[in-house]
Amino acid sequence: MKSCGDIENRKNQAYYRAKNRIRMTNLYFEAEKRRYAVIGTTNKTEHSLGLYVKWGDGASDIEPIIHLYKTEVMGLARELGIPQRILDKAPSPDIAPGITDEYLLGMDYITIDRILMKINNNSDLSEENQKNVKTIEAILDNVKYRKMQNICFKQQGSHNE
Repeated sequence: MKSCGDIENRKNQAYYRAKNRIRMTNLYFEAEKRRYAVIGTTNKTEHSLGLYVKWGDGASDIEPIIHLYKTEVMGLARELGIPQRILDKAPSPDIAPGITDEYLLGMDYITIDRILMKINNNSDLSEENQKNVKTIEAILDNVKYRKMQNICFKQQGSHNE
């Protein structure tokens, strides 16, 4: 498993992720009492770039928008008449006040989604800012380990072979 940053950064990351996991535990607690399902809000952009916490905001029973890029979700929100104050709120990883996704990524979601769409469609990236392309490609490469399935160990010779 890959872990980045110094010890202090990893402690901060662990705190941030624990907060998300506790929140999801509370959601599942309430959902189970009511016999409800937990609906996820992860979109294709967030999932592709690993902008979710495994077993935190990445845990859910149903993921209805995981096939939509962030900019498509925003378009859908406008179509559905979501209040402007919500549409205007910058996406945030909830790490610290004032920190936004776009600040952390160094580019806006229009750019991110355009590059992701081109990568996913094997389209030409030569007209894109190459620094942005390299950033997205590096994130995609680094996030692969987070998408691993749980590791199962099977005893050789067991009756389940």
